[in-house]
Amino acid sequence: MFFSNLVNSRNIVLELKASNLQEATREILDRAGAFSPHLPVAEIHEAVMKREALSSTALGLGVALPHARIPDLDDFTVLVGIPENTLTDKGIDGRPVGAVFLLLTNDHHNKLLLKSLAALAQLMQQGQFVEQLRAASTAEAVWNEIDSGKVKVRKKLEARDLMKSDCVHASADMTLHQLLDLMFETGIGDAVVVDSDNHILGTVTSREIIGAGFPNYMALMDSVAFLSAYEPFEDFFKKESKIAVAEFMNTEPAIVEASDPLIQVVFRMIHAQERIVFVQKMKVFVGIIDRNDIIRCVLRA
Repeated sequence: MFFSNLVNSRNIVLELKASNLQEATREILDRAGAFSPHLPVAEIHEAVMKREALSSTALGLGVALPHARIPDLDDFTVLVGIPENTLTDKGIDGRPVGAVFLLLTNDHHNKLLLKSLAALAQLMQQGQFVEQLRAASTAEAVWNEIDSGKVKVRKKLEARDLMKSDCVHASADMTLHQLLDLMFETGIGDAVVVDSDNHILGTVTSREIIGAGFPNYMALMDSVAFLSAYEPFEDFFKKESKIAVAEFMNTEPAIVEASDPLIQVVFRMIHAQERIVFVQKMKVFVGIIDRNDIIRCVLRA
């Protein structure tokens, strides 16, 4: 099923007068022509804003995806709003919201909600998606732009649906000092070590960095209580400009394929006792999945 099949052109609202996402969500609910729930609109709006308060759905690329699970709602619904002027809300990339996709569901369509969010993530990354939506002059034209993406709602959730690209790219010959500088500059604490073809050679997380600060023999001790005067990172600062990433990176990280089912990803995490897994496609690194992403996106989407 294509994502466009879930969208009724009568639920596409153009020229929103709203200035922010909260106002836009309410205006979409008020003006959508094919959305007539038996629940009060104010109650639905409150549920959406309650979810929005947990973490902003202005994800970037000019799109916001507000959504909510409402137990007493009749069915799954996708509503679209195009504001007359971009909203004051901005995504993590600093880009203001220019298109709003509002997804509402009950407790019986949780999987459809997640699959639809995944499909929208694909649409968002297609060329000038938002610009094309904003240039459309009618609801039907907006629907045609959505349909032209030919993005399907997959039957199962896959690794690609939850992965994110926020990860430092490092080379094996980079020094620990250089890597730490890069992590602090980007505010990202996980790194994937790749070759010139973007193939995964290893990974570096806080575990490997902390491990680099301790002498190897300390791992063999049952207790280091007697080393009360020992400064654990004394050697760290001495060698951070000399030690190469290749010397302390994890050469056996948890890696999954982009097409792996989500349940397989979870099993891999549990089996490997890893906080994150690294995602590859055709042997090329494409993203990471943190266990917190699974909790946030799947259990509390």
